[in-house]
Amino acid sequence: MGDGTAERPLQQLPQQLSAGLSVHVSSGLYEGSYVLEAGAQLVGHGQVVLVGADADAGVLTSLGGTLENIALQGGRVGLVAEQGHTRAHGLTVSGHRAFGVDVAPGAALWLEGVAVEATLRNTTGVRSVGGSLEAQGLSTKGGFDRAVDVSGGLARLVGLRVEGAGVGLRVRDGARVELVDAGFTLGRGAAVFVVNAELDARGVSVLGNEFGVLGVDAGLTLQDLSVTRPQQSGVSAQDCRLTLRGGTVQQTGPLGGLTISGGTTTVDGLRVFDANAYGLLARVSRRVVLRNVTIERVRAESNGDGSSSIGDGLLLRDVDAEVDGATVRDVEGSGLYAAALANVRVGGLTVERARFGGIVADRASVTVQRLHVGGGGEAAINVPEQGFVHVAELTLAGSVVPVWASCLTGAAVELGTVDGGAPIARSLCVRAIDGGLR
Repeated sequence: MGDGTAERPLQQLPQQLSAGLSVHVSSGLYEGSYVLEAGAQLVGHGQVVLVGADADAGVLTSLGGTLENIALQGGRVGLVAEQGHTRAHGLTVSGHRAFGVDVAPGAALWLEGVAVEATLRNTTGVRSVGGSLEAQGLSTKGGFDRAVDVSGGLARLVGLRVEGAGVGLRVRDGARVELVDAGFTLGRGAAVFVVNAELDARGVSVLGNEFGVLGVDAGLTLQDLSVTRPQQSGVSAQDCRLTLRGGTVQQTGPLGGLTISGGTTTVDGLRVFDANAYGLLARVSRRVVLRNVTIERVRAESNGDGSSSIGDGLLLRDVDAEVDGATVRDVEGSGLYAAALANVRVGGLTVERARFGGIVADRASVTVQRLHVGGGGEAAINVPEQGFVHVAELTLAGSVVPVWASCLTGAAVELGTVDGGAPIARSLCVRAIDGGLR
């Protein structure tokens, strides 16, 4: 029969494992609702499956024990970490009706090499409400509404892999989450959704979700982010404190590579390829800092109401922005489009083959230290109405027209040194500075 030691594992499992008890169990199906008290240890040998006997209860409730190499099937919840500090290694969870793993307020759970599979609709893989969750090598598979859901409390997730979930990771209600080396594939919604919470993410890759990262009133620190084929946008941040250092977004949907609304944003080292509508959009933001941003191949996008986004590289509306080290190539709109009272200061900007020219200032102010424009079908600087552009150093490749400005509607352009391009037609609203326009 076995005595519960590693040499002679049990073949029948008691419903409650007492504090301090170490129990080894052999292969088999064990039906019931089990309790693991503080300090108790449950170790499986072979294929050990605990099957929930009550559809409204958890298969295993831990009060601070340890379990290894166990499969949990059925029940309302697979594993409930109810109190204390629970550790689980080599766990597989499936068939639950609500949550695969649930961490209660004040409880702590450490997971390593745990796999959770969705076999029923409208379920969650791992939930933590006001608890502490640490997971290494956690994986979820199948159509969870949310693969991992953290509400309040703390979580550290290393090596998370999510396939096919509605939302891969949801963070909310003041939670603070660290996410390292994570991968999300083929989800229906946002890979990562953060609302009124804090996320520090490094080395995250996303393939095919609606959004890579979606934030609302959140603190987002993202490093080395990779998003491919998002159905909408790579990153969308509304009223967030966003810092993005090193990232690639490619083959986007109609909301482009990065969409910012409100809040404050610092981006350093972003690359956007093959985007729809625009490469990066920032609007109604009190501070936007963009450094070392490269945007290539942006297509115009129909909005379905007869209007369209014309395919700008950088679209800045009603923002206070600083841009330096930016490159925009092969876009169907302009390199940089500033509008709606935007105030933009540019250190260096290179625009090549932009259909509507290098910079457009439409009721906006743009001050540039160094601007290079090559190719494209319109003027390097385009000021249609009540806009102001100041360029200290302008370099033009080919026969690019330097300036088009609507003087009668309040446009104003100041130019310093100009190298190359077609001759500049002097006008009342285009003037030389520092000996420019030679």
